[in-house]
Formats: sequence, structure tokens, C-alpha cells
Amino acid sequence: MDLAPLDRHASRDLADELLKKLPQVPAALRELVTGGADGNPFYMEELVKMLIDQGAIRTGEPWSVDGDKLLSLKVPPTLTGVLQARLDGLTPQERRALQLASVIGLKFWDAALAHVEPQAAEQLPSLRRRELIVLEDAQDSVGEYAFRHQILHQVTYDTLLKRDKRSAHARTAQWLAQHAGARAQGLLATAAEHYEKAGDAANAAEFYARAAAHHAATFANEQALDCTARALALASPDDSALRWRLLATRERTLELLARRDLQLQDIEAMLALAEALPPGAEGDARRAEAAWRRCDIADRMGEWARAEREARRALQLAERAGPRTSRCARCSGSPRRLPSRATQPRGSPSPRPASSGPRRLGRWWRRAGLPMPCRCVRPSKAIRRPACGMTWRCSGTAGRQATGAAKRWR
Repeated sequence: MDLAPLDRHASRDLADELLKKLPQVPAALRELVTGGADGNPFYMEELVKMLIDQGAIRTGEPWSVDGDKLLSLKVPPTLTGVLQARLDGLTPQERRALQLASVIGLKFWDAALAHVEPQAAEQLPSLRRRELIVLEDAQDSVGEYAFRHQILHQVTYDTLLKRDKRSAHARTAQWLAQHAGARAQGLLATAAEHYEKAGDAANAAEFYARAAAHHAATFANEQALDCTARALALASPDDSALRWRLLATRERTLELLARRDLQLQDIEAMLALAEALPPGAEGDARRAEAAWRRCDIADRMGEWARAEREARRALQLAERAGPRTSRCARCSGSPRRLPSRATQPRGSPSPRPASSGPRRLGRWWRRAGLPMPCRCVRPSKAIRRPACGMTWRCSGTAGRQATGAAKRWR
């Protein structure tokens, strides 16, 4: 919203309101408050507070003006200058506490500030009396505060030395990481930002990855994509496990958004990571999962021959990987169709026999002598549709998982 500056008449009215506790507002004081404001009400409000801080206005009952101090004061011509003058008028302990609070954010918690520096939280009551911060909420013995204005927050943050900023960002990130309750789930990205500003790329990438997974689970898709991109930029090229997690999260999100080209790029990137792994169960399981994902997107794009080819390859890799025990990460309770003749448009030629599809894939799996990895890949007669034939249902429960490839199918 774009707000126009106050006109001269409105500025005089605001000055009278700010100074209403004076028995009579001197004309010179009114002109001092309104003259350099250029219609900015925040400048006028902060200038009055600066005059109070420096003793030019005494806040007894009633207020009074110290004419000598008022005449000797040099009024900053800009809002930033006024705010800086207010900061200069604080005690060293108050200024230090406000600076550390600005590192935490525009909104901050007294417990987080105490974690950054124990003595800093003791200054919050006096900062409230000076009307630099406000208490917004207090629950579970944790008080949530906020700076009175975003500009005040930025000016305060800019006064802190870089080395102190890095240290405070690191302590703030630690506090956020340690509080993994319902509040912290929404602040995983905030913790990642603090780790990043502290120069800790490894932890920043990890917490961006957790934030991406949280956003993806709550269908905040654009936020999930943003966190994933940030994490991939910070993740070490040698950390294939983290990069795999990030690509898997982004691929699922792109699938929901039907951005097939980008989704296919991520699947190919996952395949490249899998191919870089040495021969063995882990590498074969990753390659199998990548093949299943390629199979699925081929099915969705109507490329039936490629879908079947990738499905066969996935099963071959699954046989080689052997059974292992873990939770099916792809289970989410929603049904997904596997490639079958019924998925084709009616009247189109079938590239494979009508007996292929879920029934045939299930037989391949059992023929390989592998335990069914999860109920999410078991054919269910309970789900039948006239237009799509047999589908496979995901129960969302854990089960034995023959290979990571099976996680692709729900």
C-alpha cells in the first residue's frame, strides 16, 4: 500500500496529539517536530521520543519542556539519523541487547535472546518502557517481542559488527534447532537462514532440506521449491545422500504442480547420483528407484513402451539389491495407477498385452522371490474404476521394503 505524506495541517494535528500531555504546546516545538518530517508520521513520533530520551521533554505529571536543552539539541534531518540518535541515548547494556535482538529478527523471543547472551534478556523491560519494542505474546513462559518498526530493526542491525553478527546468528540457529516443537516446524527455514548468515553451509543446507520436506508435506509447494533450491546451492557436491533427499522432495513437488520438464530433469539428476554409486545393494536400490520414477512419468506422459521398459529395469535392479527393512517413504495414502492398457485413450493401439500392468508387475515381483515391500504396492480389488481398471492402493503403513524402487509407487 502506497501512503501519501501528511499535509501541513494533518502534520500539525499529529504533533499536537503527540505532545498533548504538555499544558501548552510551544509553537517552536511544534515547528521543530513538523518542519523536517516532510509529512512522515513515523519521523515525528520518533523525534518526540528522542527529545524525551535526551531530556528536552520531561515526562512528569504534567509534561514540561527544558528550553535550554531543546535549543542546544541538534535534530537529525533524516529518519535514520533520528533512530540512530535514539540508539546512542541507550545505556551500553540496553544497546547491546537491542542489537542482539535485531539479529534474531523483526520478531524475537526472550528465551532466544537469553540463549544468545544471558544478560541481554534482562534489558527487555527498559527497552519496552522506551517504546523501542513491544510484547506481542507470552505463552509457555516464552515471551514474543517485536520491534516497533521495520526501519528501527534495520538501523539497529546495521550498527552491529560483522563478527558479532555471525556469532549471534549461530547462537540463534542453535536455539531454533533445539526447539523442535510445533512452533519450530514453521521456523526450520528461519534456522537455515541463520546458519547461512553464520557461515555454516552444512547445517544451513540440512535445515533448508527439512524445511522443504515440511512445506512439501503441507502442500506449500512454492516454499518447498524455494527451500530446495537454496539447499542445493549450499550442499556439498560430495554429499550425495542430502542431494538425493532434496531432489526427491522437489521431484514430488513438481509432480503435484505438473511441471513435467523440470520433474524429468530432477529424475535424471537422481539417476546420475545413483549411477555414481559403486555396485552393491545401496547403489542398485537408488538406481531402481530412479527407474521407477522414470517409469511413472513416462506413464503419465503416455509413453507406454518406455514406461514398461523402465519398470522391467527397476524390477531387475530390485532383485539384485535384495530385501531390506525401512519405512516406505513414498506412502501417503493416495492411490496411483501403474502403467496398464487401461491407462491409454480408448481406441488407441496397445503396445503390450492386456495382461500387463499391476497384476503382471506383481507377478514379476513375487517371481523374483522378494517380500512385498509395503502394502502400497499390493494390488487391491477394492479399488476398481471402469475407466482405469486395476489400481494399487497405498495403506500408508510401514512394511518390509525390498528396494527403494518400490517407494515410487503408491
